[in-house]
Amino acid sequence: MGQNNYAQWILSIEQTLSSYEHEEETIWEIVTGKVKDPDSEAKGKSADTKVKQWRRDNNFAILTMKRNCESEAVDVIELARTANEAYLELQAKYEGKTISTLGALLINVIKTSYDDRTQTIEEHISDFDKKWSFM
Repeated sequence: MGQNNYAQWILSIEQTLSSYEHEEETIWEIVTGKVKDPDSEAKGKSADTKVKQWRRDNNFAILTMKRNCESEAVDVIELARTANEAYLELQAKYEGKTISTLGALLINVIKTSYDDRTQTIEEHISDFDKKWSFM
């Protein structure tokens, strides 16, 4: 997984982790943050078991994510303690920034032409700067 295939990668990870159960949910819900670490509310022997299971499933999710990433993406999530942290870090770095999206943005910049009948040169430069800054 890298910048050119994040959307495809995250869908594959979701499908994979959704096939593993975690209590009444799936491990994918740990990744998205829907299922939180029960550590803060843990009391008693059954709570101990829940904490251990959550940690095991969280570690499985992180391992699954790392084993299906390129080294650049692994570097991004290397210090993440939870699968949700890793997911949010990858999302911030890659979502909406795929090669095809960047290509569309570049085409938008390249096709920006100056027409002195409709705008001043200052307006054109400002418009160009706005389009360029999205990249």
